[in-house]
Amino acid sequence: MECPTGSGDYMNLVGVAEEIQHRIIHIFGRDAENRRALNGGKERLDHDPHFRDYVWFYEVRTRYHFHRQAITLSTRSSSTRTMVVG
Repeated sequence: MECPTGSGDYMNLVGVAEEIQHRIIHIFGRDAENRRALNGGKERLDHDPHFRDYVWFYEVRTRYHFHRQAITLSTRSSSTRTMVVG
């Protein structure tokens, strides 16, 4: 499997899992200066005692809208069926 996509580097699933693990740790973990990449360099979030031990996690909610639509299915016996989805 190519990882990261477009890199030309190929690895097995264990290697891909380790790469993802490494990236997640570096997003949420602290570096040598006690900064988290997730905080975007904001001094207050990295060093203020009221904020530094909290990891911000943004939950994204997406709402999908599906419209009722009729789908016509044709079978080998050339009979057709209409099915309403939604």
